[in-house]
Amino acid sequence: DPKFAGSVGRTLGKIHAATAGSQEVAETFATQGYFEKLRLDPYL
Repeated sequence: DPKFAGSVGRTLGKIHAATAGSQEVAETFATQGYFEKLRLDPYL
């Protein structure tokens, strides 16, 4: 659905604009654990 995709893109852009350059956010996500939890390997 293009409308939904546009909404997701705008929201992601707002999140990026509000958090880019944040040391606190960088430290929070400075781990591979979040990516491992996605468990994408079985689907690739």
